[in-house]
Amino acid sequence: MLGLAWCEFTWTLSRLFERLDVPVRRIDLDTPALQAGDLGNRVRAAMRARIGQATVPQVFVAGEHIGGCSETLQAYTEGRLAQQMAQAGLVTAQWPVLDAGSLLPRWRQPAGSAA
Repeated sequence: MLGLAWCEFTWTLSRLFERLDVPVRRIDLDTPALQAGDLGNRVRAAMRARIGQATVPQVFVAGEHIGGCSETLQAYTEGRLAQQMAQAGLVTAQWPVLDAGSLLPRWRQPAGSAA
């Protein structure tokens, strides 16, 4: 997953994968190491060239682009994320059923939710 250390949507997907007990390789483009020599921005430019987007987070499974936060949560909810991870040999156990939307930042929660 390509993300930003300070991004609430990167945190959302990190929480999702943590609750699913799926190890994630997360690359935060705003870390000092990636800011040196403008590497973080060069990675974003390469990402834009490959998938047509430069926003983060972006999730890839076995090199296949899944999408950003909304697309990844939707893929989880619809069962597509589990299928893609199973096909890649990354998931072997049944996942818990989560309300993926409840992992979003509080300001993105529906009015009146208990999040």
